[in-house]
Amino acid sequence: MRFCMLCPHCKKRIDDKRTIPQNSALHLWLTHIEAHCWERGFTLKDLYKKPGETPITRNSLKEYFKRIANLMYGVDSTTQLKKAQMSKVVDTCQRIWAESLDYSDPFPSMESMENEDLTELKK
Repeated sequence: MRFCMLCPHCKKRIDDKRTIPQNSALHLWLTHIEAHCWERGFTLKDLYKKPGETPITRNSLKEYFKRIANLMYGVDSTTQLKKAQMSKVVDTCQRIWAESLDYSDPFPSMESMENEDLTELKK
């Protein structure tokens, strides 16, 4: 269960952090991109435009995502992102990955997530 906190100064609710469904959607989205990369033989050199043959995995994509979040908002974890910030980082990564990997997968909606088995994604 998630509880909202109150700001000690203004007593307003603080509940604008990225949500658990956003986090689940992120992992599902990264899994789809990972599958695309494996099917087409993309490696991290294709994403970073640097030498190397390291395969793209969900974990490497999440590290890239966190790196972009850090550059944009100075956060070290996706748990520190606000909802709107999470959406902007997703949009930025989508643009970068569409250019670098020639692939664009829409960020999962609640409806599409209900159709996927998310138990494996909660590692």
